[in-house]
Amino acid sequence: MTTREIERMLKDASNNATIRKPSYLKTLGINEIALVKGKGNYCAVLVDLDKSELLAILQGRTQ
Repeated sequence: MTTREIERMLKDASNNATIRKPSYLKTLGINEIALVKGKGNYCAVLVDLDKSELLAILQGRTQ
């Protein structure tokens, strides 16, 4: 799998996740993914750990 394919999959997943204020959220999982290792190209992934539900994929590390 190429880097472009992975970036496209992440972009598609982030477009499908609706960013909303989750008032029901009890446990938030936050992870960062290096899109290209060693190049400083990252995205942040937010997940509701109780429901195993993707909340958002944010470009960069600082959002």
